[in-house]
Amino acid sequence: MCAAITDCAFRREAEEYGKESRGFPSVLRSRRKEHSVTLIYRRCAGMDVHKNSVSVCVRIRSPRDHFETETAVFRTFTRDLEQMADWLKERKIRQVAMESTAVYWKPVFNVLESKLVEV
Repeated sequence: MCAAITDCAFRREAEEYGKESRGFPSVLRSRRKEHSVTLIYRRCAGMDVHKNSVSVCVRIRSPRDHFETETAVFRTFTRDLEQMADWLKERKIRQVAMESTAVYWKPVFNVLESKLVEV
């Protein structure tokens, strides 16, 4: 989270295998190596969006390269999503990555867009 892969060995391996890599066979998954990463955002959040809940992890980098991590779980009613947006706003989070099942990301996105754009 909060980093971009600059040298992705997995992607290179997938390209080497060509047609075999379409389904990303277990051979490729087991050959993953460590990736070098570059920090992009000092304050960011990752979300796992489900039908009835949203799990949120916030990561904030301090000046001495220490990371503060906070997690929380919110329900998916509108008032709960607004509380989640306020929680993120208090932590000055402006970049969020979401992983979602089906279309459950849409109400989360709508609330975040309306609340966090004001920051």
